[in-house]
This record gives sequence, C-alpha cells and structure tokens, in this order.
Amino acid sequence: MTTPEKSTRPHSAFRDPKAGFVKIPVATSSRPRRGCCCGHSECKIVSKAWVALGDIRGAMFQLPAVSDQTRKRKQREIKAGRLNRINAHLNTNSEGSVDRRNRSKEGPPMLTRGEEAKKTPARHVECFAAHHIDPIILSKFQREDTVPLSFLKENGLWGNGFTDADKVKHLDGAMCCYVVPSYSLENTKHDLVHVQRNEELNDLIAKVVERRKVRHQLRSANNNPKTIPEMNKAKRQKLSSSAAYTDDLEAAICMLHEQLEAFTK
Repeated sequence: MTTPEKSTRPHSAFRDPKAGFVKIPVATSSRPRRGCCCGHSECKIVSKAWVALGDIRGAMFQLPAVSDQTRKRKQREIKAGRLNRINAHLNTNSEGSVDRRNRSKEGPPMLTRGEEAKKTPARHVECFAAHHIDPIILSKFQREDTVPLSFLKENGLWGNGFTDADKVKHLDGAMCCYVVPSYSLENTKHDLVHVQRNEELNDLIAKVVERRKVRHQLRSANNNPKTIPEMNKAKRQKLSSSAAYTDDLEAAICMLHEQLEAFTK
C-alpha cells in the first residue's frame, strides 16, 4: 500500500505555518480509553500530552462502521470510502468499527445479555488519534466526516495532504473531501512544543498578575493612598539593580495583560 503525501514542513505558501500553535479547547479532557490504530509508539505519548493541555488533539475519533444495515446507500458508501482513505493515510489495514445493532423496526431485537451476546458483541470500536488531523480542520470541523473542497483550497491544504483520491460528493451533492489523518506525527510534535510553551507562559503571567494584585491590596489596606506613590519611590531607591529590573518586568507583564484583556473584550 502506497503512503499518500503528508502535510510536512515546510508548508505551502498558502498554509499558515503557525496554525497548530494555538490551543484548540475541548469540553472534556479525560484520558482516551482506546488507543490509535496507527500503532506508532510515540502516538500514545503525544495524545496524553494533548489531553493534559485540554486540547481536542488528545481525543480519539471513531473509525467508520461500515455495515450492510446502514439504511442509506450513499451514506454507507461515504463511510466505506472514508475508512479506505484513513487506512491509506495511516498505512494501516483496519476493518473499522463494528456496529451490529438492528435499528430497524422489523426483525428480532439484538441480544444485550447472556452468553450469546458475549460471543457476538453488538459493537466494537476502533479509533485513531485526533492529532493526525490537520489543526486547521480541527478548529472548524471537529466531528465531521467530510470537509468542503473550497475550505481546503482557501487554507492551503489542497495538495498539501489532500489529493484527488480524498474527494467525495456529499449527500447534498457538493464536492468535498473526507476528513482524513493527513497531519504527520512530526508536525503535531512540533505544534505540541509551542502550545506547551504558551501554556507555561500564560500560567506564569497569571501568577505574576495575581501576586502584584495581592501586594497592591495589602499596601492599600495598610497605607494612606495619598502617600503610596512617595513610599513606593523611596522603596524603589533602596532596591538593587536586579530587584528593580524584576519589578519593572513584572509591571510590564501586568500592563500587557491588561491591554490584552481590554483588546479581547
């Protein structure tokens, strides 16, 4: 099986190379109960790191369940086609998830208890890691099976991980592409380093702002507000050069934090 073209650095001129440096929040950050079908030893480590950050890239997405019981033929074809392209991109040979549940009104109900149910379980779930998907797509289409072809072209992803083999017509007739794991492990590790660093800096800024806020409140409670500037000036003259530099740096961080909050409101 040939491996399709991956989104590897350097990116095309039309793709934002820093798109993956921004955290993509997820509602729940619990540890995935299933592993990725890619079988790569580093994949699990990277997924756990994304989970710790509360990023969607730590999630596991279910492989399509291709079943003859799927009512709509076109929907069944899309699931089968996407499973085939996921296997091609990950260089795997998974048969996908299994769903034997009978949702039709006719026919006998599925067994849920007993020995027979244990022998033939109604469901079996196979997954792949979300970080295998390009973060540009994850930020807009987290739970979709397809993505508009126009979106891929506008964001520099067409020909950069997506080819004609990934094209499919949506149920409404629009030309789309399957959402496939086109993002390499090297890319997501590169993004992970930047997001972790940004989170560390944000935590540091929050601690600095909170510490200066507490000190300001204590000074305000113990001193006359009219004499505070004079007292601060006298106190500053007694500081060493390194301590004065640290004080200036903390003040600058707080000022930038206030400006950022005002800008984002």
